[in-house]
Amino acid sequence: MKINVGVLSTVLAIMISGLSGVCIPHHAYAHSLPVTESPAANSIIPKGAALPSKLTIDFSERPSPTVSSLTVINSKNEQVSNGDFKVIGDGGREAMTTLDTKKLTDGIYTVEWETKSLDDGHIAKGSFVFGIGNAGPGAAASEPSIKNNRYAIQTKIMNVNAKIEINPFYSGFNTFKVTFTDAAGKPYTKVTSAEIVFNNAAADITNEVANLQKIRPGVFSVTGGYISQPGEWDMALSAQRVQDLDLYYEFTHTVTNAPSAPQSTVAVNQAATMQEPPPHFDSFAWLAIVLAAAVVFGSVFYYRRSKQELRKTVEMLKLD
Repeated sequence: MKINVGVLSTVLAIMISGLSGVCIPHHAYAHSLPVTESPAANSIIPKGAALPSKLTIDFSERPSPTVSSLTVINSKNEQVSNGDFKVIGDGGREAMTTLDTKKLTDGIYTVEWETKSLDDGHIAKGSFVFGIGNAGPGAAASEPSIKNNRYAIQTKIMNVNAKIEINPFYSGFNTFKVTFTDAAGKPYTKVTSAEIVFNNAAADITNEVANLQKIRPGVFSVTGGYISQPGEWDMALSAQRVQDLDLYYEFTHTVTNAPSAPQSTVAVNQAATMQEPPPHFDSFAWLAIVLAAAVVFGSVFYYRRSKQELRKTVEMLKLD
């Protein structure tokens, strides 16, 4: 009985994909990290609009009301928050601090947050910025660059330098690489694991997680289709460290589809696809060929032998 390998491979693939959908659990946050903020990260409150009297963050897990903190400072490193951190709602996950509106003027403001999760006890720390009025183009903490279809952004998270690279920077499959270095530019080896969380509000994609693999000290990478479609993507890098606070950084960028291939290339590819494949011989075909050849050679052999026997018989009859 011949087993069709192609059919067997397809059946096995379907069985494996079905099992993976049932058995592999969805990722769960392991820290109390920001999900939404108000004012939003990297947003600018228009000139003349009402000034915010408070800053709120909705976290992924419940922050400890006694250990966690929210601090807002201006570009002169002056505190404009009132130091009255408290948890206000959403099942104990939303926290806030009030702002001194008399100190709010045009410019960039940095929000520094630190949490200890009541759910798992992990400590996390990070920051983001927002602007008021004439904040100027420098509202982002660091300016990304896109060269040769490669996205790169560099930032400093507490005492660690982080470089985030995405290549190619189009919707679909990409390679994500994060490099951590210390103040001297040497590999930062205290990071034990890193992940990037993806959100696309327009596509209703929430908390899609890419777990990066360590490829060498201070360098983590993963390849996958996490940016599945064009649009504005909110991304957040989270990294755990040995005996130190976790690192966290948010960044947002619009992703497009890859440009279409030239028409001539498409035509060539289509022509190549439409060509008939060369004939394929399986084991039965080869067996049939061998048997046919054996029959031909056997027939020739017996024909010659029969001819010789007939000739001998005729000669014997002449002698008689």
